[in-house]
Parts: sequence; C-alpha cells; structure tokens
Amino acid sequence: MKRLLLWSALVILLLGAAGAFILSRVDTDLVTSLVSDAVESATGAPLEFAEAPRLSFVPLGVRFGALSWKREDAAHSLAVSASGGRARLALAPLLSGDIVIEEVELNAPALDMVQHAAPTADTPAAAPAVAERDTASVSSDAAAAAPPDDLPLELGRVQVKDARIRFTDAAGNRAEIGPLQLTLTNVRRHADMTLETGFDYALHQGGKDITGSFALKGIFHYYAPNLTIKGLQAQLAPRSGPIPAGLGAIALQADSAVNLADGKLKLSGLALSCATSRLELAGEASLRELTFAGTLSLITAPRATAALWGLTLPAQGEDRLELSTGLEYSPEGLALRQLKISQDKTHLEGTLSLNPQQPALRGELRVNELRVDQYLPQPSGKADSKAPVETNAASDKTNAAPAAAKADQKAAAPAQPKVWPLLDMALAVGSLRYGEMGVKDLSLSLQGDKGNYQLRDFRCALLSGGRLQAHGSTRLPDSRHALNLTAQGVDLGGLTQMLGKGRPVEGTADATADVTARGMTAEAVQASLNGKGTLQAGNIRIQALSAVLRDVPGLGEAVPERIDRVQVPFVIKNGEVTSRPFAATSAKLNAKGQAAASLPRKHLHATADVNTLGMTVPVIVQGPFSNLSYSVDPRFLARMAAGLPDALLEGGESAGKSAGEAAKGAGNALGNTVRGAGGLVKGLLGR
Repeated sequence: MKRLLLWSALVILLLGAAGAFILSRVDTDLVTSLVSDAVESATGAPLEFAEAPRLSFVPLGVRFGALSWKREDAAHSLAVSASGGRARLALAPLLSGDIVIEEVELNAPALDMVQHAAPTADTPAAAPAVAERDTASVSSDAAAAAPPDDLPLELGRVQVKDARIRFTDAAGNRAEIGPLQLTLTNVRRHADMTLETGFDYALHQGGKDITGSFALKGIFHYYAPNLTIKGLQAQLAPRSGPIPAGLGAIALQADSAVNLADGKLKLSGLALSCATSRLELAGEASLRELTFAGTLSLITAPRATAALWGLTLPAQGEDRLELSTGLEYSPEGLALRQLKISQDKTHLEGTLSLNPQQPALRGELRVNELRVDQYLPQPSGKADSKAPVETNAASDKTNAAPAAAKADQKAAAPAQPKVWPLLDMALAVGSLRYGEMGVKDLSLSLQGDKGNYQLRDFRCALLSGGRLQAHGSTRLPDSRHALNLTAQGVDLGGLTQMLGKGRPVEGTADATADVTARGMTAEAVQASLNGKGTLQAGNIRIQALSAVLRDVPGLGEAVPERIDRVQVPFVIKNGEVTSRPFAATSAKLNAKGQAAASLPRKHLHATADVNTLGMTVPVIVQGPFSNLSYSVDPRFLARMAAGLPDALLEGGESAGKSAGEAAKGAGNALGNTVRGAGGLVKGLLGR
C-alpha cells in the first residue's frame, strides 16, 4: 500500500512537471499574434484584443475577452466585435515547440456595416481609388490564374455563437441578420470541411418589414485549384415580406465543383423546391465568360401558385405543368433545345433562341392543343385599382412636390429609342380555343427585323366550319399595318353561334379583304382602316328578314326562306365601310341595295329593295352591331295602308255588278279581307 501511494505521488509530480513545461512553452502573445496575423492576411486589417488572453490547461489553449476589428474608407465602414472566446491548441506540435491552433470559438460576435454617400468624381481620392481598383483587379486576375494551395487559416473547428450582422445603407434602410450560429469543422486543405449555419433575418425598408430564417449546411473540399461542394442544403423560410407565406420553406440542394483557376463550374445537380414547384438544373458553366450548357426541368402547379399571388386561374384540367429543355446561355444569347411543355391536354415542343445583345428571337414551336382562357386570370372581384383612394391633405402636400419633380424629370429626359428584335418564328397549333371560339390546324411564320415584320403562310380552319388564309406586314416604328385575308366556306350560322349570338343567319360564305391601318390600339386601327374586298354567300337564311317580309300584306308564308346567292363588294375608308350596291338573287327573291357600317361606332345602316312574289318591298336594317333591327320602310307601309284597300274594294264592287250577286259577294269578301290586312298594318305602325 505504501509503495502504491509512492508511485501515485510520483505520477502526479511528473504530470505536474509536464503541465508546467507545456504551459511554459505557450506564449500568449504569440498565440494572439498568430490569430491577428491570420485575420490580417485574410482581410487586410489586424484583429485587436481589449485585454491579454488567459492560459487554460483544460482544455489546453487560450481564453480571450473582448476583441475588435475595423476598416473604413470613404464609401463604407466595417466593424467586427465579440464579447470573448477561446482558442484551443494542438498538444503534439506544442511538445516540439510549434503552436498550432486547433479550435476557435467566438461568443456573440457582431458585424456592423454602414454605407456612406458615394464619393463624387472631383473628390481628390477618387482618381487614386480607380488606380487602386485597377491594381487590385490585375492582382486578383493573377491570383485567379494560379490560386494558392494553402488556406489563410487551418483549424480543426471554428464555432460562432449568437452572431449578429447589421447593415445600414446611405438612405437609412436597415437590414439585420441574427442570432447566427455557425460551425466549421476540419478547416484544412485537401480535406472535407463541414459547414453548418443558421440565422434569422430582418430587413426594414420603406416602412415595410421583410423577415424570416435561413439555414445552410454542406461539405467543402479544397484541393487547389478545385473546390468541390457536396451535399449542400439550404432552406429559406420567409415569415413576412413579398414572398407569400403559402409557398412554405424554399429548399435548395446542390452538388458542384469549381476550378478557381479557369472559373469552370460543373453542376452535377441543383434542385430548388417549394410547396407548389420544383426546379432542377444540371450542366457546366464558365464563371469568367458567363456561359452555361445543360438541362433544366420544372414541375409546378399553376393554379395553386397563381392563387398565392392573388390571381385566380380557371379550374380546368389537372393543376400540373411540366417543362424540360436543353439550356445554352452565353452573352451572345439564350437557346432552348428540345423544349417540351405539358399541361393537362396541352403539349408544346420546339426550339427557341434569344439574343440579348442584338435582340433576336428564333425558333419553331408546335402545340397540340391550347385553351387560352385556361391561362388567363379571372376577375378577383376586388375594388377597381383606378377607384379614388382617400388621402389626407398633409400627405397630398408632402407627396405633391416629389411627384412634380419626377414629372419634370420625366419630361426633360430624352426619349430612348426603341429596340425592335429580329424575329424568325414558326408556330403550329393543332387546336386553339378561347371560350367557345376556336380554330384548328393553325400554322404561321413571322419574320423581320428592326420593327418591320412579315406575316407569312397564316392558315387555319374554323371549328365552326370554313378556312382562313392570310399574309401581311407591320411596321412598328411608324405603326403601319397591312393584311390580305381570304376566307372560304365559312359556316355563318356556326360562326355566329360560336360568337355567342345564336344563329340569326345561316349559309356559307367566301370573302377576300385587302386592308391597311395605322395605330397600336384596337380603336386606332379601326378608325384608320382602309381597303376593299368582297363577300359572297350562298344558301342564305336570315330569320329576321324572313319574318319582316312575311308580315307584309300579300306575302305571308309564301316568302322563300333561302337566298341562293348574295354578293357584297365593299370599300373601307377611315373605318367607314360602304357597299354600293350589293345584290341577292334566287328563284323567287331578288334584292339590291346599299349599306354603310362604322367600325369605330359599331353601327350599321343598310337599305334594300326586295323583289318577291311580284312585289317590291323596301327593307331597312340598322342599329348597333350587337342589336340589329330589320323593318320595312314605313313610307311603303303607309302607301299600302292608304291606297291598296280602296283599290281592291273598287275592284270587288265592279266585279259584283258585272257578274251578279255571287261575284259581288266574293268581291265584298275580298274587300273585307284587305281591310283586315290594312288594319293589321295600321296596328304595326301604331296609327
């Protein structure tokens, strides 16, 4: 027992001697100098300690109190502070006299960034600043060409607790991040470094708050010049701000590798997802030349996504849209190869390219079926945004001066020339519908440059019956347009029914029109429309016209309902359409007349003399396009009511005198019948 106690005492003495030896090897000034130098080499400014660090035996290392770091120039000021922390030292290197920092812990660090007013060009420091930036740019390019293999600081672990980052711009807007937790493990070259961080954020701008939280973790491997990122996961959870809360957390996953020497990035996979959508991207990019070549895919729920932003899409079909494409981007343009979009029964395929430097859009798109109204928002029922809003007088006075100043600036600013893109597009649609209207087998091509475009080979078939062909041109710089249209075999009854007007007219029609116009709105185009054309229709039945003719005394049900042929040549001048004369022919009915229609006023006035069953009846058609009225000329009806009954009565009486009592009775009966018809006409005229 006595021997055991002696050995135990000896071991304790040896450990104490070893501890004293180790502590004697630790130079606190050297440790703080190492940390300060490492920070200065990485940031350009040293780290300052408010008090001398204290040695600790368990764990072996240095504990320090408050520290600070600051850098300021004419445009920005940057300050870092912390309430304290510790640096743990590696034991093995210490025995040989080397000090290696194994772990660093910072408590409640704070980073404050303030943006000052930008220096003016005539500030003395402005020119040297440019030179400094040029020098820095050259040196950074050289460094990028040959990145060092050594890290500015190698540690086993870095832990930051309850950090805060605050930023204030020159306008006084504030942003704050924190409390932030950050852990870096195995910060060494040629090793897998693990990063994990999370924080809350708050942005106060213009009286509005944008708040939420963010978390990130991943593995980073640096082996010069390559930096590999594996299993990167990030999550953004907004609580207030412009992002709708219904989107939920926005998650990102990525695996990539970047060559820091040439800026080449290989993106093995990137996925961005939220409650209603998921986007995936993969490919290769150049960070220097800003190019990318790879694939992109998107799956989203259009109706659910639109609802989150306050829009209502029609509830038709499955709420799922899928997009996939080969993606190529460079400063010269964007190209979508093998583009495929599917939504319910609509499938689109094709290629598309866009040049942002010299705006150009080229491609070919094919769509099997498309319902336009399925993608248009429905009325939300909210108050009209143009309705007057109550404001107080003080705010009106306060905002009046800035508004006037902005108006003056806008008036004084020179008009920017418009840039018109080059277009070379071809489109084919199997079926295109908007409400009850629709066409099928649609194809067209649009080509041109500098605002001068040609519409070529436009063809389609109306779902109601008939075909359309057209070609035309538009000159957008001076708003001039031209169109040549041909229609064949158009089912008039089916067309009016498709337009929601019932079937007031039936038959088939062919038409040609060659027109020009100016303007960029429908009203301007209608008011400036000029041209000419013809309309030819066959086997026509106009219900309202037949009804009016049948009410004429002496015609009745004998009036034919069908017109074999109608020919209407027309001329358009400044939106006013005239046809003089138009003609209708058939075995038992012929007509000739003239018409005038105003496209701006949407009004028609037409007159025609209709010859049928030995009688010529003047007919008037007039009224707005939406409510045309058919009637017989009142003067004709007045003449019939005044003269026809007496003439027939006289004829009946003379026939009775010459042919006896029987014939006289027949004449009287005929006279009574005509009087009844005259009474009917008077009743129609309200006399």
